[in-house]
Amino acid sequence: MDLLLRITVVNSSNSDHSYTVSPFSIGPPGDDYTTRLRRFAKSFNMDLEIEQLNTHPLQILTPEMINTSPSETLIVCTQFRLHNLNHNTPNDERTEFLQFLAKLKPSAVILSENDIACSCTQCGNFSTGFTRKVEYLWRFLESTSCAFKGRECEERKVFEGEASKAIMSEMEMNDGREKWCEKMREVGFVSEGFGEDVTDGGKSLLRKYDSNWEMKVDEKDGCACLLWKGERVSFCSLWKLN
Repeated sequence: MDLLLRITVVNSSNSDHSYTVSPFSIGPPGDDYTTRLRRFAKSFNMDLEIEQLNTHPLQILTPEMINTSPSETLIVCTQFRLHNLNHNTPNDERTEFLQFLAKLKPSAVILSENDIACSCTQCGNFSTGFTRKVEYLWRFLESTSCAFKGRECEERKVFEGEASKAIMSEMEMNDGREKWCEKMREVGFVSEGFGEDVTDGGKSLLRKYDSNWEMKVDEKDGCACLLWKGERVSFCSLWKLN
């Protein structure tokens, strides 16, 4: 009997305006990722159901929308989405959303985010925020150029065009991993470090890809931290309820 895997995808609800669209929030035209995922699941003898929530911003999600069952094992994966939420008091949407996740009582939460200082106007002036965005964008453009070995092509233009939205988008606010980890602990989660097989596999892939990439494991919270030429880029962390 095949196992059943249900994936609920909360799609980005951003408008088409350049000042609100987040980078890589929408797949390329004609990209049928659901078919590829189902084919991949079948190779592991798993049946896959995919539900997409297209008009539900993260701020108004409810347990009923997620539609979980007590008999299911719930895993939440937040993939570079939470930094779009406001983090300033009194309307700290990030903490509110993490509290919502805790109420779902998931077996695990995977938090992946950019690992740079916030660029919103509350955390600095326009000059500081814009500088942080440019520095982050430059790391992306430089690493992309290395990946394509300096070759110009349409695929590279698509990547660079998406990344450039980070300069224009008002929703790209970011935060360092220390602050994200602090928020997770505040709402009742404890860090669960990745196994050595996972981190060793990641490091091995990076060595094959480009020697400028590096992965380090944070000793305090067990985060897998990605660096480009020694500069922080992003991190991935695993959490469970205390």
